[in-house]
Amino acid sequence: MRSLATPILEALDNFERSRHDLRESSLRGYKAGIWRFAAYVGEQRGISVPAKHEDARPMLLSITLATLTLDAVNAYITSLSRRKRKTMAHHDARAIVLFTQWCVEARVFERNPLAGLVVPKQPNNRRQPFADEDVRLICKTARATGCGERDEAIVVTAIACGLRKEELRQLYWPDDVDLARGFLYIRDRAAKTEASIRRVPLEREVIAILDAYIEEVRTSRRPGALFLNNHGDPLSPNGFSSIFRRLKGRLPQEMD
Repeated sequence: MRSLATPILEALDNFERSRHDLRESSLRGYKAGIWRFAAYVGEQRGISVPAKHEDARPMLLSITLATLTLDAVNAYITSLSRRKRKTMAHHDARAIVLFTQWCVEARVFERNPLAGLVVPKQPNNRRQPFADEDVRLICKTARATGCGERDEAIVVTAIACGLRKEELRQLYWPDDVDLARGFLYIRDRAAKTEASIRRVPLEREVIAILDAYIEEVRTSRRPGALFLNNHGDPLSPNGFSSIFRRLKGRLPQEMD
């Protein structure tokens, strides 16, 4: 990186290689936001940008660091807000700010061209907690599937412990499941430090459901993924998604 004539995507490659302090998932999100900004600038210039990043790269090499101006970034954020993509506007603005600060540190800019940028607030899109009767209906519906014990254990664990699908998928038995003490251990396996382990308490009902699942379904007792498919292999990300899609299709439409 030597000048404002450097393509944004080339600078982004250097940014990716140098930011070892960021988690992989965070870095991926920042890169995606900067890509979208470059694509927006390209479209404003009449460049037809393909959906896939690898296909768009040759066309976007004409988008340089000189386009990182306050007016251009504000126009991009405004375009997202008008399309009701307020969460994306928040995250992409943060990504662009971080990237631009890095460019200042690399002495591409003498001063930060986005010093006056206001990052929009992230909208509060949190779902309301399920009512008790909703949880009972969800459990009953999950239990009625062909893999009732497993699906109920997955759904109840997700709701009671507030776990994402990827966190469910990365639960290992027996290392992460302490039913005697009533805890699950959620690990950031990329970090591999004690600080990356989150201990989640289990209620008695959840302990009973998990215990029944392990006793009746996960009968092999082999260490490995907690939740298995019908062949005894670790349940894939698509497997978890299909369970929740199937469950949603059987529940009242207004229940998210």
